[in-house]
Amino acid sequence: MLNSREQSEVAQPGILLLLKGAPWAVSALPIHDVSEGHCSGDHLLLARSPVLDAEYWRCASAACSLPFSQWFAACQGPIPVRIHSECVLGDVFGSDLCDCGDHLEAAIQYITTRSFGVIIYLRQEGRGIGLAHKLETLRINTHVDTFERNEAAGYPADARHYRTAVRALGQLGIGEVMLLSDSPRKRDALEGSGIRVSDQVCLPRRLTVDNARELLAKQRRGYRLSWTSDDLLAVAVGDAPQLPSVVIDWTRVRQMADRLSKQLSIQGAVTRHVDKWPQHPPTGHPRALEFYMLTILHQFAFWQPSSDGWMIAWYGNHHGQRLRGSDFIWSRMRWLLDHQPDAFRLDPPALECLEASALLDDDGLPAPHFELHLDLSRRLRRYLAVHPLSETVEAVRSGGSAEIFVERFRAIPGYGDDPYRKKLHLLFMYLTARSDSPLGLSDRSLNAPAVDYHIQRLLLRAGMIVVQNGALHTQLTERRLGRFEDEDQIRATAYEVVRYLIAESGAPSFSVDQLLFNARTYCGEDLGRLDCNACWLNQECRRDVAMFQPLSIGRAWY
Repeated sequence: MLNSREQSEVAQPGILLLLKGAPWAVSALPIHDVSEGHCSGDHLLLARSPVLDAEYWRCASAACSLPFSQWFAACQGPIPVRIHSECVLGDVFGSDLCDCGDHLEAAIQYITTRSFGVIIYLRQEGRGIGLAHKLETLRINTHVDTFERNEAAGYPADARHYRTAVRALGQLGIGEVMLLSDSPRKRDALEGSGIRVSDQVCLPRRLTVDNARELLAKQRRGYRLSWTSDDLLAVAVGDAPQLPSVVIDWTRVRQMADRLSKQLSIQGAVTRHVDKWPQHPPTGHPRALEFYMLTILHQFAFWQPSSDGWMIAWYGNHHGQRLRGSDFIWSRMRWLLDHQPDAFRLDPPALECLEASALLDDDGLPAPHFELHLDLSRRLRRYLAVHPLSETVEAVRSGGSAEIFVERFRAIPGYGDDPYRKKLHLLFMYLTARSDSPLGLSDRSLNAPAVDYHIQRLLLRAGMIVVQNGALHTQLTERRLGRFEDEDQIRATAYEVVRYLIAESGAPSFSVDQLLFNARTYCGEDLGRLDCNACWLNQECRRDVAMFQPLSIGRAWY
């Protein structure tokens, strides 16, 4: 646990700045402990959160008036934290000898997309030996890593400590983090001080012949990396191409964009109004918004391991039909809306979680991760008991912008944790695709990709996303449970592709999403039932039908 000294305040009052287009609070962390491997200047604390966003846009002054304890008080779940040691060559000048600049850039992007998180920038150049000494060590054989260079020059392999970072997190009232780092020493430092590390995220970065040896040295010292030692060694000695794990084939994507635009023009006469669809509330239904919020909330974790180690989809029985997880939830919730409409009341929220019955099939079998679903329902209801849904709706309707929708609804548990906002974007699309749009927003006011498993699988099989890492390719084709880092990389790539397709088509997000999603009719999970020739994408598709979407479990936000 933190001792009294570590609990004392270390950060100076913050200022609010716009960095890379987003509001951040920036505070100096004056040096108190030179034994941390400190080299020059003060450390920095950079933070993002919804309350800091609101403070920035409300306040004419750059000074932040909010106490540190309030910065993350309303954030749900562990706080993403990057503890970053200064590397001028990598952070500022883009050196290929290390992955430091990539790591910092990826951390900023990760926190920006999630809208909350912390970066603690420690002035510990050269693993704590200083810039001048670091440059001295670079004269040593380039086939030696930085740990070995430091020792060969008479310095510690790693002189850093993380007491200031621990104290800063304590001042912010953060007791649980999602650590954006590969380092075992950073994790040990936090956990040894009583801060829980719920997850350790391996951020994406380049793998080159210049940095492969450094990454291999890190892996030998217990760092968590997304490459195998064989992959790293092959690149380090020049026996493998310098390729990222996942890339976009932009030629094929542009061909698909043309085909998609033509397909949309063919289907243009088809109504988009989902209030005419059987699984959706009819026009004017008073609980339409609540139906979508509760149904979309549970669009995750419908996979379970089979006896032979494969991951397989869960199916539930609903009134004589055997339905796949997502379809089961939609049908079950629609039936409950007809028979127990008051159970959907969220303003104020009904005390009973109707999802307890929605997540059990006719045989009493629960959906996978049943307790995780129920916990998410309870957290949503607790939030709405304090923050009335009517106030959120009124703020969106009076503001009339998609940006306000994103700002207000992402604060609701289950809708703000996913950096790619799948459920938040689904909610936007379905609400704006109704003829009686409950929030009064235009369906073209937000480029809102909802990248689910089906769309990832389609893009992988069509060859728009190309997996170049052999181990990852095997994992996908064998449908094995994967790491969050690999899933995040593929989701990020798919998100970029779908954003491009929406922008190029000029169509509403919903129209593009439905065209991609409904391709599962021809390109589903069962290889024995594929119908490539009937698919609208058949001419542009690479038909890599063995490819499968990345599978992970345990994320309530997915």
